[in-house]
Amino acid sequence: MKILEDGIKLLDPFSTEAKNGNQVWHLKYWNEPTQEWLIVTKTISKGKHTKKCPAEVYNYLEKRVREKIYKYSEFKTNVSVSEAFKEWLSKRKLEVESGLISEGTHEGDVIYTKDFLSEFGHWKLKSIKTIHLKKYFDEFVVFKGLSRERKPSVNSLRNIRSKILLFFEYCWLEKSYISTSPMSELRIKKHKKTQSEYDKLKDKCFFSEQMEVLLNHMKEFEKTQNAKQEDCVRKRLFIEFTYLNGNRYGEGAGLKFSTVNHGGIWIKDQYSRKSSVKNPINKQTKTVTSRRIKAFENDDTRSKEIIQWFLDHNNSGINDDYIFVRKNGHLLSDDTMNRYLHRFENQMPDKLSSSFVMHSLRHSYITRRAEAGDTETEIMAKVGHANPNLVHTLYTHVRDTLKFDEQKKFKKQPKLLKIGKSA
Repeated sequence: MKILEDGIKLLDPFSTEAKNGNQVWHLKYWNEPTQEWLIVTKTISKGKHTKKCPAEVYNYLEKRVREKIYKYSEFKTNVSVSEAFKEWLSKRKLEVESGLISEGTHEGDVIYTKDFLSEFGHWKLKSIKTIHLKKYFDEFVVFKGLSRERKPSVNSLRNIRSKILLFFEYCWLEKSYISTSPMSELRIKKHKKTQSEYDKLKDKCFFSEQMEVLLNHMKEFEKTQNAKQEDCVRKRLFIEFTYLNGNRYGEGAGLKFSTVNHGGIWIKDQYSRKSSVKNPINKQTKTVTSRRIKAFENDDTRSKEIIQWFLDHNNSGINDDYIFVRKNGHLLSDDTMNRYLHRFENQMPDKLSSSFVMHSLRHSYITRRAEAGDTETEIMAKVGHANPNLVHTLYTHVRDTLKFDEQKKFKKQPKLLKIGKSA
């Protein structure tokens, strides 16, 4: 393959013979906008055949390649946002298939840019300026036009900006549809957390004593449930397991007996909320770094006891390989678990209502590991985070200087856990 000074990629020319005896020279070139190899040709009259492509023929073919590429590029500089967006999503889909990004990341590409596409889809790319985007972000609301209309959370707005930035960089750096990204000069006033926001973030951690109180309240509640008692036990054990291991809800719900042993859990996928709890389907993890082996902590025998309990009690014949299911074999949904946690918020008035969600258990695990002396790198590996700022800024509220022994490697162990302690 030959790459010209202006980046055009060419393959070696080759010839074929036409039915009338003429020689046809072909030159393949890579067309970046359509991501495919195209061909230009030059015909030589019968009787003038050559084994090697003549210089004048090759120069002609190279000229034709440039004409086609630059004519296409000139046409494409007037591309609309919706046209370029389809190309960008196709490219991101290929990155999912090649393992560069996860399916969850690609789903975010669609979700977080939906409103932007609705607003700017019919615009020409070149007509969008920084001032338009600043106005868009300053006025951005969710549930627009409804009684629930409100400003998005800081995290949601950050995700939206990140996706739109990636889109414009694709149009600028990879496609040259625009001469520069209008996002590069965008300056948005940095959000300063209020004291109530800091309090809310800090409250999302359940410390050991608080978790013990919560679990005791749940045990007392179970005694009043009669026919529903076993399902209440299952919810409590799922909550306790998540607290001990710091997994996301989807990762925990998607766990199977085939991906756990005495050493820990292998998080290779997660439950897809697009599927039903009766017929669950797993999908890729949220990010590539979320795929991990999470070893049980050295002093954690409780996680093994919980898995053993489900192994002994899951006998509905439905979804047999999934661990955290109801008595009837249906998965415990995110809404079900969050509602169950909220049931106990009045019995713990010192904590905010917003803390009684499954994701708070992940906050709790990360904070407790920081207290135990784990480094940010160790915590990132355990919870599947790629960005250390997420650990430092969003989760970690208490730090000390204790050193932590390096996490033991995951070792192959018997699939059946024989521990025998009751729930």
